[in-house]
Amino acid sequence: MIVLLMKLRGVLNIGVAWAVVWAAIFGTLGIVIGIVRPEVIDPGEEPVRIATILGGVGLLAGILFGLLLSFAESARPIRDIALSRAAVWGIIASAAFPLLTDRADQVFILCPIGAILAIAGIAIARKAELQNTPQRRNLLAAYVLQSVRDAVNPRTAASSLSS
Repeated sequence: MIVLLMKLRGVLNIGVAWAVVWAAIFGTLGIVIGIVRPEVIDPGEEPVRIATILGGVGLLAGILFGLLLSFAESARPIRDIALSRAAVWGIIASAAFPLLTDRADQVFILCPIGAILAIAGIAIARKAELQNTPQRRNLLAAYVLQSVRDAVNPRTAASSLSS
């Protein structure tokens, strides 16, 4: 039961991380477009609204990525997760919302973001895992490592906490 809760925590943490990054990317993009070409933005599409909506999409995509990672890479050490496979899981997770909501044209924007976030998350987790001393880890690396470790192999996380 505790292992299942740890996996759930890892998946939710990955989703939250993706939501924050997606909201930042699309909020910034909305601001830039509003400055450069304000006529392109329709009334009611202010950057905060864009960031909120696409942050929610990022949350769903991140949770789906975490679930795919949890099932497909279960019990694997983080160093053995291929970045190419992580990118595929990120692409699939990012494509789900546009394809299910009849917005297939958004796949070309969202899938590369999902692939980059997936690769970055695994790479950050690997690097943080190599730095054995907690004093050398920064907050972001510790958060990503714990989230990925919980989602993929919570028994490792539990054993490292007890030792």
